[in-house]
Amino acid sequence: MIEPYILILLAVITAVSYFVVLRMVFDDNFEARFRVYQERQRSLLMRENEEFVSSMQGVMELDPESVEASGFGEKWRHKLASIDEVLERRRELEGKVHMTYYGLIASVLTSAAALSIPGGIPLPFNNVLYVTSFSWWLLLGALLWMMWLLLRYQMVNGELNKTGFDDRRGIRIGSGENIVSKLFSRLSEALSR
Repeated sequence: MIEPYILILLAVITAVSYFVVLRMVFDDNFEARFRVYQERQRSLLMRENEEFVSSMQGVMELDPESVEASGFGEKWRHKLASIDEVLERRRELEGKVHMTYYGLIASVLTSAAALSIPGGIPLPFNNVLYVTSFSWWLLLGALLWMMWLLLRYQMVNGELNKTGFDDRRGIRIGSGENIVSKLFSRLSEALSR
């Protein structure tokens, strides 16, 4: 008989902690950070464009259509569009935040319903359906949805950090390799010996 009370308490604690985490994660200075990200990406694109034009100056004078054939313009437009996609993904996430609360409210309501049906609902063949089982599943679903939203937010936030710049040391030049590719390259070197 104590299980419904525990479920109600867990749902309330989850809702409060979710609210606190969201207040910390969805910071108010996102718009300012996005503007900085947008300006840095555009200046990086302008720099790439200037380097492309200076390196292809002779070719462009001979054959102006070769620039479009190289695909640089399409890549440049795609990068420009991807800047605005970061803001759209953030707004999409903000629109889905409230869905976690729906699951938690449903969990509280089913737990409250379990208080009125303490022995569960009798089913055929001497089986019993406990209403609190629905509450547990709703609570688990809300927690998984909450984790998914926070993971997606971290992915969007990680995009803001991929500007190609490092404020402390100037321009950051990446190696183009991550841990997995380094591991595979070292394994292939070891196997080729």
